[in-house]
Amino acid sequence: MTERLVTVEEILKEQEERERPLVEAVENVLLPSLSEELREEIKPIVEKHGAGVVYGATEAVSLLLTRWVRNYRNFSFLIDKDAVARSMRGDLLTSSMAIEVARFTDLWENNEASDEDLQPSEDVFQLLRWMVRALCENGNILRHFDVEVADKEIGVQLKLVPLKQRVDDMAVRWAKK
Repeated sequence: MTERLVTVEEILKEQEERERPLVEAVENVLLPSLSEELREEIKPIVEKHGAGVVYGATEAVSLLLTRWVRNYRNFSFLIDKDAVARSMRGDLLTSSMAIEVARFTDLWENNEASDEDLQPSEDVFQLLRWMVRALCENGNILRHFDVEVADKEIGVQLKLVPLKQRVDDMAVRWAKK
């Protein structure tokens, strides 16, 4: 059996095909579930980077916070309206969230810099602030967390969803509102 070399174009096309359901869920389910104000607020980032970054940001935050919870029972988080995140124990998580979102979305300030000089772009911080406001309207955005308390002036308090109650299909989860 001979192996065929794959071109970069073929890899990118395959990746685009794999990501299509994610992009469609963001465009057809998540964004329509939110207010016109929130849709307009995220529009420049979606136009600049594509709808996939919204999905990437939600997964990055959800998975990062899940890793934090593994060592604690009944651990919850408060993320304020400026996307400053704290565990209820007082741990600050904002820079960790920004780095994780940048990793998932490849939104770095200077992609030409060495790995130790990379910083999340301003778009990452805009995505995080937007996500907090979006969570106030649709508490089902993060796969692993429910919103316990939501207030647009204060922020959101998150609590881990038990595995048996978790909805992994984002289109179904986002439509629940």
